[in-house]
Amino acid sequence: MSTYPRAVWNQLKNKTVQDFARALQRDGWTEEIRRGATVGYRHATRDPNHNRVVLHMHPKGAKGPKIIKGLLDTIGWNEDDLVRLGLIKRRGGKDQAKR
Repeated sequence: MSTYPRAVWNQLKNKTVQDFARALQRDGWTEEIRRGATVGYRHATRDPNHNRVVLHMHPKGAKGPKIIKGLLDTIGWNEDDLVRLGLIKRRGGKDQAKR
């Protein structure tokens, strides 16, 4: 599984499933299928082994660290992607200098 610094996990643990769904759409993933609380997304230009992801939408956005790790491994986002998509703020570097 991917390893992210503690500062990244501290920001990700507060994100809802809906936040991840919006980030997928900003990254070019398209909603493929919706059945009740299950929503599938597909990315046409990704590796065939990593081009589909399914999110289970819960009213309170319930998710655990294993689910987040699995989702990020499947999608293939790195820390720079998480910053670009607005899921986390960069620690230390460029974003701090702008303030």
